[in-house]
This record gives sequence, structure tokens and C-alpha cells, in this order.
Amino acid sequence: MEHRIKILPSQWSYVDFVKFTDALTRKNDYELAYKLAEQMVIEWDYDIELAPGAIRLLPLVESTKVLRTVLNMLEKLSQDINTDGIEVSFDRWTLVDMSKYLALKGEGKAEATLRMLAEIITVDGQPLEEPEEVSAVLGMQIAKAVNDKYTEMLKGEA
Repeated sequence: MEHRIKILPSQWSYVDFVKFTDALTRKNDYELAYKLAEQMVIEWDYDIELAPGAIRLLPLVESTKVLRTVLNMLEKLSQDINTDGIEVSFDRWTLVDMSKYLALKGEGKAEATLRMLAEIITVDGQPLEEPEEVSAVLGMQIAKAVNDKYTEMLKGEA
């Protein structure tokens, strides 16, 4: 029997998203990855009540399906990401700033990268007031906009 799992990306902040991807790709911390995946689940039809830690009580095959559902949703989100309304201006940054940003990003330090990005981006014409509270989706949009803008600069298209 195939179980139904309903997830909602807005349950995560960008910091959660970065912690999740870091847990899976750099740290092999599956305990953290499953815990974060569970935060995104808003409904399931398993016999175990959805509550903090419930994913740990599922059979491994089923908890892995939950994780895979989250991974599939994130893959789809990343393919469909839209950067409309996000403006990037590197005028305030030097190469030192860009290097620091890339190093922090590579280390999975989402809070620090968001604080840096708040210096160079606007969303719908407004500065990023509370960068640590950026949603996962908005954070993905911002990261893509920054990457796209930098790539355009490298190609001489900006």
C-alpha cells in the first residue's frame, strides 16, 4: 500500500533548507536530515500520529519514503525557481566580500550568508529586513538571483 505524504515547503526557513542539504551532502547526518524532513510534513496517513519524532518510529522503508518525498519536492522547486522581483547589486561588495560569501556558503553557514546578501539584494524593491527569517523558497530564489547575476558579470552580460 502506498502511503500519502503531504508536505509544505513554507514550513522551512532557508536556514532549515541549508541545514538539510548540508546534513545529506557534507555531513552524512541522516538523523538531522530526517528530523528536518519531518518538519515539512503536514499530513500523512501512517498509523503513527504525526508528531515531533514520529518519523523515527516508522519502518525504515517508510521513513525513507518521507525523506524521498521531500527530496523530490526540493528538486522540483529548484527546477522551477523564479527570481522575479529580486534585484542584485554588487556595487557594495569587493572581491574580499564575494570570497567571504562563497566560503560561508560552502561551510553551510546560512545565517551569515543571508546577512551578507541583505547588503546587496532587494525583494520587490524592499531591503531584506530580517535575513535570518527568510523562507526556504525565498532563500532559494535569492541564491539563484545572486548566482545568475554573478554569472552574467563573468560573461560580460551585466
